[in-house]
Order: sequence, then C-alpha cells, then structure tokens
Amino acid sequence: MQEVIVSNTARDSRLNVESLKRGSQRLPLILRQLGFSSMRKGQDEAVANLMGCRDVLGIFPTAQGKSGMFGIPTLCLEWKTLVFSPLVSLMRDQVQGWQRKGVAAAQMSSTQSEAENQMAARLWMAGELNLFYVAPERLQNDFFKSAIQAQRPDMVVVDEAHVISNWSDNFRPSYCAVGDFIAEYNPQVVFACTATAPPEVEHDIRRVLGLQNARKLLYYPRRTNLDLRSRDWSSDAEFAGFVREAVERGPSIIYCATIKKVCDVAKMLEDYVKEDVTIFHGDLTPEMKRVNQDLFMSDRSPLVVATNAFGMGVDKPNIRTVLHYDIPGSLEALSQEVGRAGRDGLPSQCWTFFSKRAVQTQQRFIDGAYPPAQEIRKLFNGIKALVNGQNICHVTPEQLAKAGGMRLWYFDSAMGILIAAGVVDRPKAEEKNCFIKFVGDTTDARFQSYKDAIESGGVYSPSGFWEVDVYWIADTVQTSYQTVTKYLKQWAKDGFLEYVPPLRNKPIRLLGDICQVEFERLVRKAEFAYQKLADVIKYCELPDSEKHAFIEAYFGIPPNQ
Repeated sequence: MQEVIVSNTARDSRLNVESLKRGSQRLPLILRQLGFSSMRKGQDEAVANLMGCRDVLGIFPTAQGKSGMFGIPTLCLEWKTLVFSPLVSLMRDQVQGWQRKGVAAAQMSSTQSEAENQMAARLWMAGELNLFYVAPERLQNDFFKSAIQAQRPDMVVVDEAHVISNWSDNFRPSYCAVGDFIAEYNPQVVFACTATAPPEVEHDIRRVLGLQNARKLLYYPRRTNLDLRSRDWSSDAEFAGFVREAVERGPSIIYCATIKKVCDVAKMLEDYVKEDVTIFHGDLTPEMKRVNQDLFMSDRSPLVVATNAFGMGVDKPNIRTVLHYDIPGSLEALSQEVGRAGRDGLPSQCWTFFSKRAVQTQQRFIDGAYPPAQEIRKLFNGIKALVNGQNICHVTPEQLAKAGGMRLWYFDSAMGILIAAGVVDRPKAEEKNCFIKFVGDTTDARFQSYKDAIESGGVYSPSGFWEVDVYWIADTVQTSYQTVTKYLKQWAKDGFLEYVPPLRNKPIRLLGDICQVEFERLVRKAEFAYQKLADVIKYCELPDSEKHAFIEAYFGIPPNQ
C-alpha cells in the first residue's frame, strides 16, 4: 500500500494566547447554556488547547465528554465546526443532543432525504450552523463541496479517529482524503479524538491527518465499576441463562461478529428470554435502524443483539451488561464496546465468550481485508483490459473478477486498496435510474403517490416500463432513497409492479498504475491485524482480575492514572 502523504507539511500547533483569552471570557456563559457547572478532568485541558488553536490528538475513554471538548470552544469563539463522524447513528445522536441544548447543529447522512441534506448544507453556507456533521464520503459530494467553499470551517473534528487506521486502507478509503481536505482548507485548529489509540494507530492518525505536531492528551482513569470477565460456553441454553440474568439487571447489548449470527442468536434467544429481542446491523434499512435504536435507548426494549455497527458514540448511561457472543478482532474494538456499559458509574458486567469458531471468523475477516498481492494484480489487470478510450469501464464486480481471474471474495477489499492508492476512482453516479412496469393495484395509500411521481418524472417505453431516477421519486414524495427502494421492492414482491433496480456497479476510472500499491505495507498491516487478534485471545485467557491492567498496558496508559 502506498504511504498516504498529505499535501501539507506538519501543521503549526503553537498556542494562540489571544484566541484562548477571547474564548475564556465567554466560557462561564457557555457552560451555563450547556447545563454544566464545571468541566471534567481531562476535558478542561482539551478545551483550553483547542481555544488556543492548538491541534489536539485526544485519547479519552467513552463517556468522558469528547463532544463537549470541541463543542465548548466552538460556542465560546463562535466558530463554524465541521465534524467527520464514521456512523450515521453516532451523527444522529450527537446532532439531536446539541439541538436539545439550543445549539445550531445539522448533518448530511444517508438517513435523510436529499432535500434534507441540501437544506443542512444551505444552513452551513449561510453561516447558521455551529456544528455540521458528515461522513468522509461527503468529500466527493458536489453540493457539500460547494457548501464548504462558501463557508470554510474554523475547526475540523475527526471523531472516533482510530477508524482511520482500521478503515482507510481498504474498507473506507475516503478517510485518506480527510488529510488532504485539512491541508486545503487549513482550519484554525484540528481535533482528532478517540477512546483507543495504541502507538501504531496514533502513527496512522498523525500521518493521514498531517498532525505530527498535535498535542497529545491522554486521560484514561480505570473504570472500576466495570467487571471484566471471559469464559467459554457449551450450549445455547447456558448462554441464554447468562442473558436472562443480564436482562434482569438492566439494559444489555450482545455483540456478534456477523449479520447472520445476529439473526441466529436473536432467534435462539426468543425461545429462552421472555423480553423482546431487538436487532441492529448494517443491512437494516435506515428506518429500522432508527426504530430499533430508539426502542433500546428509551428502555422499551431491554436487549439488543448487534454487530459492531451499533453503539459507537451511543450515550445510554444505564447499560448494565455487555456480552460478546463472538470475540472482537482487536482490543480497540473490545474496549470501545465494553466501555458502553455503566456510564452512570454503577456496577456493570462485561462478558467475553471465547470459542474456536469465533477466532476462525475473525481470521477470515483479516484474510478478506488484506488480499494476496496476486488477487489485487488480477483486479487491476481486469480493469485495464475493460476500460474504454477515456480509461473508464462500466461493469459489474462479477464481470471484473472474471476478466481478471480473481476470487470475488476479495473484490471489495482489493477495490478499496486500489482506490486508497490512487490507482482507480469510482465516481458516484449522479442518477440512479430504475425501470418500473405497473401490473396491478393495491390499497396501500402510498402507491398512488409513487405512481404519480414515476409517471411525471419518468420516460415511458413501448415495452411498458417507465425509466425514472429513484432520487426524483424520493424528492417528489418527500422521503429518502432507501424508503423508496424498500417500497418498490415490496410492491414488486406482492405482484403490483415489476421493478428493475438501478445498476449497483459504479463506473471505474483508471488513474494510475499498480506500482503505486505498496504491497509490503499490506503484508505488515495483515500481520498487525493477526497480532491484534492474538492480544484479544490472550485477554480472554488471563484471570479476570488482571484484565483491566492488561488493557491499560496495551494502550500505554500510565499505571494508577
């Protein structure tokens, strides 16, 4: 993998005393507005450095008030702050929290309609937002780029910054572009914050974001209210017994490694646990994610079975138990997930169940994330063979895999690696055209409004199909893209229409050569991932009384902080 070199030199992180003085004058007023009598230990030092325009890499545990660390300087200095956040559930929770405090905050995300996203961008352009939350993928969005050009951010925040190390090379290569964005717009200050940053992760964060001179602040007191335990288990009935006891203590989360396992465990528990079982994973529609998360957050459902898509940044103080049905792939992930328990300071249990099957699952994840060099070369050769005179090809993953002779299992990761190295690009298509033929009627009141939208904005062909942009339908009926596709699929299943969805393959543009991929670095990253898994296994094998100390040593936390 090619080293990601941001275009700026290391940022100047000298303290701006005048800015700190101006912010400090308004600090008591802002604390009262937010309902704070004072700042927490660790939080105060971060606020002071940020108000003094000094870049900060903050490593703080969950529930330490990281959002306040950048929100308070924003309000004290009347800044416009752009927050890069990795998950839509995390954005939604934080935006709603700020709005309840009377702070002007908004987001652009896939859970909103295009009209809602454009409204949020217009508010930013007009200077009416204090905090603007987006995912890094928005860096490729033309409307977002126009908004940022009109209103440059004073502060850039990269929340949950550890994902830069975990995701930027393959899963979400858009994270590689955040450093270039910072270099281009040169905000007054940058704040990268996370709960987990061992030395290798810290190096990646500084490298990608250009924060070589950022002040590192680490405050990680031992959370003695968390009872860390691990064990193996022999039967579903035994595991269900743990779950019953957990639910009796209070709200509980069960983490599983895959979507299939989430569904299997939830179904199994229905036979053993009297309480309703809620699920959460990446394949749920945005509406179902919102509903299920709200059920758990409001205590209407005491148990959620989820992948790691659930919980990053979710602030629910009374979670009494976190159970790992499958071991996570790293101590970073484990620390993040058990840290969601007991945020109210009351005793809480964190169980990690260990099995050979779960270890094998994590090994498969690592193998898939870091494909062999020959598989990446095969994908590159397939793209090279199929591009047209403009170096662009419109083909499916299956066609590309066949053309290059690669295993389809490696496609997504190999494509992410080529994108991160600047070898190829996959520009987002501006239109999402589908084909619809009406073959029946339904009593569903929504059907007629969708039909009117399709006929008013589509092109009719002699075959009886309407070709129409799904975004047009969404804007016309005032809902989200995901909701439109959900209903079209359901009505097709019920026999009321025929539906051909938009092509799922994006155009691929060839930009460079395979020599840009630093394969030795990929090998090192895979070895590092295997070592992380070995550390989790070691954690599980340790006596429970030694687990806190083992995690603290892993993260380089000074003893007895």
